[in-house]
Amino acid sequence: NLEKGTVNTGYPKLIKDNWDGIPNNLDGVFKRTHTDPNKNNKIYFFKGSKAYKYGTKSDGSRGKIASGKIDAWFDGIPDSIDAVFQLEDDETIYFIKSKKKYSYLGGEVKETHTLKANVDTVVIKDNLTYTFYNHQYWKSPAGSNTYPKLISDYDGFGFSTIEN
Repeated sequence: NLEKGTVNTGYPKLIKDNWDGIPNNLDGVFKRTHTDPNKNNKIYFFKGSKAYKYGTKSDGSRGKIASGKIDAWFDGIPDSIDAVFQLEDDETIYFIKSKKKYSYLGGEVKETHTLKANVDTVVIKDNLTYTFYNHQYWKSPAGSNTYPKLISDYDGFGFSTIEN
């Protein structure tokens, strides 16, 4: 529970133990915010060339709704992404692959940016973006020029160790 700074007993667990039909060792995951109720609050998982959509099914149960090729669902987005995220109150989805950041909106890539380094992952907390690579991270918007910082100095989740 990131809001409380605690970890539930029995965690961490394998993805497949909690998310039926979703593989382990994922490339990226995000929860979608969208004005279309068929897309809103769906969780998208990415691995290799495949995407998996998870959410409430027509019978009211929660589970895997569909799976397909990434480029069939998100035209112009490459396979084996490194990270994916979406900010609150913004329907743009950001995909990162190697040193490229793709801004995806309205069914197409709107723009791409070249990054300074290959990104390992991105975390969104309190509508701030934390971008991690190697042993460093950036916070956006940073509000200062003190970035990058060492990951060992990061305590953005409210706890510094996880105990079983």
